[in-house]
This record gives sequence, C-alpha cells and structure tokens, in this order.
Amino acid sequence: MLNIWTPGQLRCQYRSDAETALISQQLLYILPQVYDVQRLPLRARECIPVNRTVPRGASSFKAIVMEGVGSAGWMANDSDEVRQVNLKASDSVQGVAGFSNGWRLPLLTRRAADYAGVDLATKLAMFARQAMEEFLNTVAFSGDTTANIPGFLSTSSGVGSAAAVTGTWGSATPDQKLADVIDAVQEVETTSKGLHRANTLLLPLSTKKGLLEPRVNSDVTVLAWLRANMDGVEIKFLNELETSGTGGTKEMVAYEKSEMNVSLYIPDEFEVLPPEEKPLSLSFTNIMSTGGTIWHRPLAGARRYGL
Repeated sequence: MLNIWTPGQLRCQYRSDAETALISQQLLYILPQVYDVQRLPLRARECIPVNRTVPRGASSFKAIVMEGVGSAGWMANDSDEVRQVNLKASDSVQGVAGFSNGWRLPLLTRRAADYAGVDLATKLAMFARQAMEEFLNTVAFSGDTTANIPGFLSTSSGVGSAAAVTGTWGSATPDQKLADVIDAVQEVETTSKGLHRANTLLLPLSTKKGLLEPRVNSDVTVLAWLRANMDGVEIKFLNELETSGTGGTKEMVAYEKSEMNVSLYIPDEFEVLPPEEKPLSLSFTNIMSTGGTIWHRPLAGARRYGL
C-alpha cells in the first residue's frame, strides 16, 4: 500500500528529526562543560585531609581510632626486659551516604539563552556543582545525625572541648584573647604528652577584626604576634565556627592537621550521570558520597568555645 503523507505530517516528521539532531549536538557541547567547571575552594577541603581509600560504591567501612601507649626506660645490665610500646585502637563500622542534585535544560530555554548571549548550560552546571560542594562542606564540618555521618565538629569526635578561660571575647582585651589562643594551641601538645603538636588554628571569621588590635603597650597586633611566634601554625578564619560551640557560641579549634589524625572520607567524588535525553530537553543528575569526618587520634585536637 502506498503511504501518503500530508503536508502537516511532513512538517512534523521534519521538525522531530531536526530537534533530535540539535539535542544530540547539545549533549556533545554541554557534557564537557559540566566536567570542566572548576571545583570551588570551600573550607572543608582546605582544613581537613581528604581520604579516598574507601572504594567507590562502598556502603560502609571500618573506622579506626587509635592512640600510642607506652614509654621508654633505662636499660638494666642483668635483664633483657624492656618497656613495650603499642597502639591502643578501637574500631567501628561507619556508613557511607550518597547525595545528589540535578538540572534540566529545555530546548526552548536553551535557544532563548543562546539568543540572549547567555551560556546557560555552563551556569547551571557551575551552580549544581557548587551546591554539591556546599552540601559536602556542611556535612564535613557539622556531620548529619539523620544520615549517621560524623563531622569535624561533632560532639562525638572525642576531641577535648572546654570553655575559653577569658569567656566571651566581646569585652576581652587583646592580651586576654591571645592567652586563650595560646591555651588551645598548647593543650594539644600537653594533653598528648608531646605526641602531637598543633600546626593549624581555626578561628571564627568575626574574630579577625579583634585580633588586628594592638597588644597592651605595644604596636604589634595579636594576629601579627601569633604569626611571628607560633612557628609552623597556619591560621584560618572560618564562618563555620560562628555558632558551632557549646550553646551556639563561637569556638576555635587547634589541631595537628594530618591524615593520620583526622580525615574526610569521600568514596565518590562529583560525578555527572549519563544525561536523560527527552524529545525537547536534557536532564542531568549529579552524585557524590561521603563517610563524613573521623578523628582517628582525638588527642591531636583541642576546642575552645564561648568566645
């Protein structure tokens, strides 16, 4: 039988083929842009060593918390006995949780954006990736009790936490603030009996202005003094510490930054799944996973709240 196509059917068939070809071109154009978007430098990756040893797709892993025990002693000529050192370790199974987001690019919206000279695909990809990194950043610091994911500042981390000696810094003198910082930094070395030494100091962002005030009877600011006299200690100011202390107060954290001491577990880095192609749109889904932040050696850190 001879098939007879009406003009309307011919136009419909032509438009469908053309749109399919255009969407395929979009796919080739957009996908590399999604992967080329640079990761925004949020603070969790700067402050917490990232551990990627957990295989992709793992649903859980064994987390080990350990501390060295034992010491040296004098030798005796008539005895072969020597003092023994060992690692005191405890382990627990930590779950891995995945998180995701997505974005959709309708064909007509893409055409309108192209007409206006707006690279909509790249902007959507950048925002989606930024949102994923911001979510990871929050979980890395604060954890998530619903998903049972621990954070750098979780109360269950085992890191020693105490009120700042001075109390709130609102009315404190520059030298009192300095004393509180020195107290936190020295506690790491003192409590661990010299096993750990703080090399990183995290302070609330809002305290920076006060630390730029000169010390009593001096033209040297507190911050300048700290950087000149605390050799090897990197100072960072974070918004995440504004309300993380006990009672929603500001706090600071001094710690020995090392993957052996504390790690942020990321089994699955940012990934874009194969786009879902529909007649007049493309849908993208992004995924990541994390096991949170685990303090393997809690004595390597000290927290002071109530600033």
